[in-house]
Amino acid sequence: MGFNMKKLSLFFLLFSVLVFGCATHSSINTPDLASNSDCLAEKQVKNDVEVMMLAIHDKQSLKSYFDEDLIGLGILPVKVSIDNIGENPCFIGVEYAHIADPNDAKSPALTLEEVYAQTSKSYWRTAGWGVAFGLLGALPSAVNVASTNQKIKADYETCMLKDGRLPAKTHTDGTLFFAIDEKTESLDDWTFNIGMDRDGEPFYFVFDLQGQVEQPRIKKVADDGKDVK
Repeated sequence: MGFNMKKLSLFFLLFSVLVFGCATHSSINTPDLASNSDCLAEKQVKNDVEVMMLAIHDKQSLKSYFDEDLIGLGILPVKVSIDNIGENPCFIGVEYAHIADPNDAKSPALTLEEVYAQTSKSYWRTAGWGVAFGLLGALPSAVNVASTNQKIKADYETCMLKDGRLPAKTHTDGTLFFAIDEKTESLDDWTFNIGMDRDGEPFYFVFDLQGQVEQPRIKKVADDGKDVK
């Protein structure tokens, strides 16, 4: 009888670790702007460069594309599509990209490390019951969280718009991420700005943003497992 109870307890422990201590992440899958009629209508062309963009701010799309309510983490993702239709290469200046609020307060594009710091899984939030059962539960949870965070970082690195040279007659796209106040309710009167260069001559694209930001937000969790207010 005692032996069966021990087996039952061990089974419950392992089940709890698997169910409650499992961090997950679905791969990022951002939209194709060429198939979005609104993006096509707002496309800008300067110096033989075509640019389209889409600020992703509704909760359903954020969850679908990034597996996370990024606005709830204080991040606004902007998908950018660029075509160099000219005969010479141009240069993409991600370091000059920014969003600006109605008061013209500017927020530059976040680095990979800054995005990862906000999107990585919290060990304490994910471990849950695994930690409650001690070392046997904590170790698998820690390994799982670490592995999931590696996937998250690699995924964001892959999807981010890259700086640098864009050869003639070629296309590139990617996502830029910007810090935004979690209490922001509307993007009306905000702008998105990105700079290019061709033959040493800089030029800029400025897009108007619009739309309501969906509530409610998700809670952020500190490393010690406590909610951040």
